[in-house]
Amino acid sequence: MNLPLLPPSSTPNAVSAWAQRLASAVSFGWNVEHDVDGRHRFAWNDLTYNAGRFSGKGAMTWTVDSADQLSLMWRYVGKNTIELQWTILTSDVGGTADTELRILLPDGLKVTHYMNATHWYSDAGTEGIGWAGAYPGDPYIRLYKLASGNWTLTAGDNTATNGQVTLRVE
Repeated sequence: MNLPLLPPSSTPNAVSAWAQRLASAVSFGWNVEHDVDGRHRFAWNDLTYNAGRFSGKGAMTWTVDSADQLSLMWRYVGKNTIELQWTILTSDVGGTADTELRILLPDGLKVTHYMNATHWYSDAGTEGIGWAGAYPGDPYIRLYKLASGNWTLTAGDNTATNGQVTLRVE
């Protein structure tokens, strides 16, 4: 799209049309979505499977195989805010039982403000709603069961979680 460097000065309608074309060109180039209310949302980015992105607290392990990662994606929702969405199915928990499963944030990002949200989980086949938390300086999301009980050690591909969080990051 070819745009003049400066908007035409002849009429307000011409300036408005030029500005709309400029915004569309910038949006297309940066892959930005514009909501009706003027907010900007960047497109979702799928995170390539990486076994090192998943861990447990302390001596607990969380084994997520490539096929277990049904979805893991993120996007910017502003300068310092991201949304992260995940669906992890048929994974296993090993080692010493503890209270947290963890998902490492993309691109070396770290949380700047405390946050929490809910997530669905299946712990050894028992479903529940737990909470996902992050603390300032954290490079990951912590996933907890209801009442913060320990995750059950499994070997039968029966640990799962699904959720979405919004985080302020640096």
